[in-house]
Amino acid sequence: MPAVARREDEFRGAGTALQVSPADAIDTLAGKTTTYAAAAEMGVDVPLTRTVVDLEGYRAAVAELTDLTGGGRLCFKPDLDFGGHGFRVLDDRADTFAEITEPPSVRISTATAERLLGSVEAFPPLVVSEYLEGDEISVDCLSSPGGVLMAALPRAKSGLPWTRKLVDDARAIGIARAMVEGFGLRYLSNVQVRYRERDGHREPVLLEVNTRAASGLYQSCLAGGVNLPDAALRMALGEDVRAPRPTYGRSVVVYNEAMPFLPVDALPDALEDGSQRGDAQRSGAGGR
Repeated sequence: MPAVARREDEFRGAGTALQVSPADAIDTLAGKTTTYAAAAEMGVDVPLTRTVVDLEGYRAAVAELTDLTGGGRLCFKPDLDFGGHGFRVLDDRADTFAEITEPPSVRISTATAERLLGSVEAFPPLVVSEYLEGDEISVDCLSSPGGVLMAALPRAKSGLPWTRKLVDDARAIGIARAMVEGFGLRYLSNVQVRYRERDGHREPVLLEVNTRAASGLYQSCLAGGVNLPDAALRMALGEDVRAPRPTYGRSVVVYNEAMPFLPVDALPDALEDGSQRGDAQRSGAGGR
């Protein structure tokens, strides 16, 4: 993305429309350390974190954050990552027999973390952080070519496994708006928020910003038939687009489905058969 964004004028000169945010914003938001520093300057609440590159720094960060959180749980993750790779929660239960009788988890014991981190002289920047116990909200965002937020659809990752709930979370949307408009993000982006629960209070805290569409964006189509990719495409092609009006409250089951894979030479026959079956079903009583 940064390489494309830096040459946006050349693409435009060649007649190619892009859906891309400003290069400087992409660079800043790619790393958690720079993201949190910039967000804090904008008044957005961020987790308590320390960025470290060696075992000595890691130990100091754990000691300091343990004190600041009153002995609360801690976690760590690479400063640059994707898909949650490298995320671990410090939990000494990971060294008990129960760990092999439960589903795989992201828990890691204090001793194992120190042993692995101490096996090298230095490692890529690692963000040590307070662990946020509350609900996680993933906000799919649509913004104009000028970086104005037009729609924000929060998806709550809470409740039963494999489910999401489309929620009207004004505070999560407020953080999304601050980040999208503060950085002038264009078209499709995603802002992740998690709630901090402390002393009876619940406050949303920024987790990260993706300057691209989230892989779960398709779930937002159930918010009243909203089609964010279509709106973004039409704006990129210069069409006037009204701000979508989502509806909230629907729960969604997210699952993977096994589907048969057909050779390319079999596709025409399969498509023709499917069309005929569809015609027959539509001509039946009541249609489909």
